[in-house]
Amino acid sequence: MNRRSLLFALAYLPSMAFGRAAAQEWPRRPLKLIVPFPPGGAIDAMARLLAPRLSERVGKPVVVENRSGAGGTIGTQAAAQGSDGHTLLMVSIAHAVNPALYSQLPYANSDFAAVAPVAVVPNILVVPAGSAVRDVKGLIEAARQRPGGMTYASAGNGTFDPSGRGIILLARRN
Repeated sequence: MNRRSLLFALAYLPSMAFGRAAAQEWPRRPLKLIVPFPPGGAIDAMARLLAPRLSERVGKPVVVENRSGAGGTIGTQAAAQGSDGHTLLMVSIAHAVNPALYSQLPYANSDFAAVAPVAVVPNILVVPAGSAVRDVKGLIEAARQRPGGMTYASAGNGTFDPSGRGIILLARRN
């Protein structure tokens, strides 16, 4: 995790009033940190690293809740419905891509405000050690020579982040 990003997030969060009067104490109760992907992935890992530090900083428990499915749509919908100022959302590039993939979403990206970048997550491409493929160009050529003969794994449509910008913490706008 990028230490500077984490420190920024921890310093900035308490100052957010989430649309409430600045004089009002925040948070008044535990925070819910929604991860719109299954446990064990990069976004879940970052949320679980962030939660205890954030909890120390704001003085309230931070509960990580995984709400996976539909490329992040299910968890994002849950966060959009959490308009209490105590719900946060960890997102990836899927948050920006989903409006282009799905004709109707149960939320609008404009409903959310970015709180802080949390991590940069590089992508890697792996082939078996014994493969003749040595670069992406070689992999593409090998795939063209064997249509339907190669398999791959993916977290789903719109979940790949070629920018490497990674994970961002969002809050719902009130």
